[in-house]
Amino acid sequence: MSRVEVTKLAEGTRPVLFAVHASGGILSFVRLARRLGPGQPCYLLKGRGIDSARHTFKDCCDLAQSYVEEILRIQPDGPYMILGRQSETVIEVGQQLLQRGKTVALTIVLNTGPPKHKLGGRTPNRLRRFLYRRRRNFLLTGSLFLDWVRVTSKRIWTRSPSADDPYLEGGARLRRFARKRSTETPKYINQDLISGYVAKPYHARVVYIQSVEQKRKEPDYADRWRAAADEVVYYTTPGGVATMYDEPHVYILAGLVQQECDSAAGNSGAAARTAAQVMRGSS
Repeated sequence: MSRVEVTKLAEGTRPVLFAVHASGGILSFVRLARRLGPGQPCYLLKGRGIDSARHTFKDCCDLAQSYVEEILRIQPDGPYMILGRQSETVIEVGQQLLQRGKTVALTIVLNTGPPKHKLGGRTPNRLRRFLYRRRRNFLLTGSLFLDWVRVTSKRIWTRSPSADDPYLEGGARLRRFARKRSTETPKYINQDLISGYVAKPYHARVVYIQSVEQKRKEPDYADRWRAAADEVVYYTTPGGVATMYDEPHVYILAGLVQQECDSAAGNSGAAARTAAQVMRGSS
């Protein structure tokens, strides 16, 4: 059985746009694919069991290898177009395609900074990953303890006749803390996959699309992308990390994605690129 779940989000005769996914919801990709131009096929690739901390993928490279094998099965010949939200997964898929002698015509990253090109310290990758997983297991144990506290507290609260018991507020805080720290959240699953991952210079064209709200939070993402790839095309789009996929913002996002797909497929006359800020980094 394949380790990758493949969902055809849109059909068409143009070159396929592959959406490579890490842990998290898929509705954003569904909303985006539905508003792409007519005839633009889009496939969503998602690792089987990736939404659980007990998934079978060793790291980001292992996940990307499974995606590459599935991409080559669907479309044996290039050029290839890749889109995703987690930059490490997207870039590693592109790197492995390039290593196999394939042509990557388009790489689209949404709202995240480039992968790390060096580690913060001198700790070896395997040791960093070991320490991260020990920390993850510690947090899991803490979450289980908080669940026990929640259940025990609930039994006490049910015996209390007062509706405005001050312990209710404390219990709600404990539950929020447990959910936020849980190792089953997409944040911790994705961090576990990319811990210790160090990217190499990416010799392909990257389109980076950043929402306006994310730009206020991380204004240096565009500059960091310039140093990570040979060529970077930078767009800003209305909305935030989640709302950029909602109407009416999603129409602008889909228009930018379709414009770049047309350009990568050789239909550069279909849309002008005057809205883009082109930045070239060192090769």
